[in-house]
Amino acid sequence: MQKAEKVKLFAQVDQLRSASGMTLVAYEAPHRLHATLKELVQCIPEVPIVLAKELTKKWEQFHRGSANELLQAFEDGTLLALGEWVFVAYFKPKARAHLEWKPDTPKHQAQLEVFTQLRKINSLKLAVRLMTLAFPETPRKVWYRIGLCYLDRC
Repeated sequence: MQKAEKVKLFAQVDQLRSASGMTLVAYEAPHRLHATLKELVQCIPEVPIVLAKELTKKWEQFHRGSANELLQAFEDGTLLALGEWVFVAYFKPKARAHLEWKPDTPKHQAQLEVFTQLRKINSLKLAVRLMTLAFPETPRKVWYRIGLCYLDRC
């Protein structure tokens, strides 16, 4: 890769690292593959990568592993830098903290009472929107679940 392209690519990699569940696909010429793998080891050593060679041809090959493992295979001679290469990096979604919402705590009982009163005079959508504004630490998804389970169906 040219210097400007590398800067652009690794800026995108940083954006993808912060976003989750995204995939990066890039083409790499054989004479630049070693340098790019070294850069990837510094930038995203833990991200799973697939190196694909000669796509859509009879002798296509796929090599899977982390950037560190693929660089090691390249330096050992297991991976030969002949032909066109495509690398695919998948950024796994970050695990979200599990939110415990139990109506038996005094704080949650008070929130449930407010939600019940709002639900009596508003639609579920508006009540959820108001509760999310009033209690931003509780995600909207949780308020919908509470509204559907505790108030409408239970």
